[in-house]
Parts: sequence; C-alpha cells; structure tokens
Amino acid sequence: MQRAFDIVCSSITCLASIPVFLIIVIALWFTWGMRKILFTQERVGKDGKIFVIWKFRTVGNGSQEMELAGVRPDDIQNWFCTFLRDSHLDELPNLWNVLRGDMSMTGPRPRTLFLAQERERDIPGFGKRCDVMPGMISWGKYITHGESPTLDRDHTEFDIDMHRHINRAWSAGGATLLLIVGTASGAWGIMRALVRIIRHKTHSFFGKKDRVETEKAA
Repeated sequence: MQRAFDIVCSSITCLASIPVFLIIVIALWFTWGMRKILFTQERVGKDGKIFVIWKFRTVGNGSQEMELAGVRPDDIQNWFCTFLRDSHLDELPNLWNVLRGDMSMTGPRPRTLFLAQERERDIPGFGKRCDVMPGMISWGKYITHGESPTLDRDHTEFDIDMHRHINRAWSAGGATLLLIVGTASGAWGIMRALVRIIRHKTHSFFGKKDRVETEKAA
C-alpha cells in the first residue's frame, strides 16, 4: 500500500513539476555547466542500507566535505542557489529516489553516514530511524523548519519522527496530510526565500548608491 502510494504521488509530482524542473535546469546550466547540475551523496536508508541521493547542485565542489558533515556550506554560488536551498526546491530530484524505492514520500529525512554515526553516539535510539523508509518530507523537518542539522535540532526532529513515523503504523491519510502540510510549507519557504532575496538586493542597491553619492560629495 505504501509503495503504491509513493509511486503514484511521486509520478504525479514529477509530471506537475516539469516546468519547474526545466527552469531550474536552465538556470543551473548557466551557473555550473551541464555536467554539474546534479549533486549526489551517500545517505543511510532503511535497515542501514547506503543509497545515493540526488539533489540539484547549489554549492561548489569544495563544499562537499561540509555537506557530508551536514553543515550548510558558506560558498553558495549565487542568489538563485540560495533560493533553491531556502525553498528546498534543490530536493526535487529526490523524487527519483522515491521512484527507485530508496525513499518514501513521507518519513524521517536520511542522514549522511558520518552524521548518522555521530548522532547515534549522542542521541539514544537514533538508529531506530532506520526501521522505516526515509522520506522526502518528514514531520520532524517540517516542525523544525528544515534548517541545517545541529545536535539540539536533530534531537527535537528525532523525537517528533519517533512519534509520527516510527512508532505509528503508516496510513494513507496521515501521509496525505503530511504532503499537504509539506506543500504548504514549501510554498511558504519559497515566499520567504524571495523576500530575503529582494531585501538583500534592495540593501545592496541602496548601499552601493549611497557609496557612490558619498564618493561624489568627497
């Protein structure tokens, strides 16, 4: 039942997202070149199985070590890449992982092996996340706003995921509710990212204008 739900939902989402995929691909093509549009990384899946997750590339090759450690890199290439990360649109290629059976539409977000091993030492029972299929959208990530993982944030996210995903049987109703909430959260994330970009551009424009006027006055 869950697998059928995942296939249907991911297929529909893929078809509905084709225009978004095209826009992102074209923008990243100009940023990185055609061969570097996608970013792949090993993550820990169900029963501890390692799989390769797919995302849109938003950082340079030099930031891959930071990504492996679960840290938000500092050298995000440009405003568009920042927008992709803040809105989580860089995770759209995760749909391929769902279709392959590596992930589910809903479930705890998969961690890198490095971060999973570190959290298992710090958070009792953290390994129980591997009892269920990792997901594109999780209650824990939604409630903690999907920020870069820290120990406290991961602890909170784990407690929520234990209650919502691990200790409770999967249901189509619960998964559908989370998808609706996740979609609304994604739309809100897009709006927040756009507002942040507009503020940054406006501040940069007026800051540059003030510097020019100061130089002329001098």
